[in-house]
Amino acid sequence: MEDWSKYKPLVFQYKGKWIENWFSNMLPSPIVFEKITFPTVEHFYQAMKSNVISEVQTIMRAKTPQEAKRMGRKVREPFQYSIGKSGLDTIEEVRLAVMRLALSKKFLIPEWREKLLNTGGEMIIEWNNWGDRFWGVDVKDCKGKNHLGLLLMEIREEIRNKKLK
Repeated sequence: MEDWSKYKPLVFQYKGKWIENWFSNMLPSPIVFEKITFPTVEHFYQAMKSNVISEVQTIMRAKTPQEAKRMGRKVREPFQYSIGKSGLDTIEEVRLAVMRLALSKKFLIPEWREKLLNTGGEMIIEWNNWGDRFWGVDVKDCKGKNHLGLLLMEIREEIRNKKLK
């Protein structure tokens, strides 16, 4: 697990007790997938964990992204149906592919696209104080995989190179 301490800012913005990131998957960003609109990236990501249609529909109709996340945690075997069938061999690969798809849809939205491009070439790190070392970096020990930040930087490059339209 990488140490990101050299990038740690002196001050963090907070929303309540949580660190606030401008690119949060909890922020409104209606994305369309197969003619279905999901209110946020979080709704989409959590709904894609299940292959049970009624479960997917319930998650996508959650009133808040936090509620969608709680529902997604209850999916019995998250992403299991995708392993092998999608050409991906592990849950981690599937998780990353689903998030990448959601983010690529999000950054088709002009306002979000502009925000991402306005980061220039800066390092994007999903700092958090809730211990998520997979998608981000824990502010307490500066350790994490920062998969969300890395995906955002990949998508930013694709936009610049006109590969994401």
